[in-house]
Amino acid sequence: MKNLIATVLGILIALLFGPVLCYVCGWIGGWVLLRMFGGSLGIAVINGLNTLSGTTRFTPEVLPTICGTLGVLSSCFAVSASKSCN
Repeated sequence: MKNLIATVLGILIALLFGPVLCYVCGWIGGWVLLRMFGGSLGIAVINGLNTLSGTTRFTPEVLPTICGTLGVLSSCFAVSASKSCN
């Protein structure tokens, strides 16, 4: 019974901690992107997002949040390749 409780608790912690870790890593990546080259690289990314979406609502200040959100969404679509010989 204790083994089952430990397993369920471990799965719950992994399900809660995984997306948070993906968001934090993405947010840090977005923050680094925003600060590189005096912010010119972050501004270029924001201009690209505004061009792709046809709006002007994206500003450089929201780049870390956007990258964090995209990090969580991309973790849902992770694919691993396997090589099997039949």
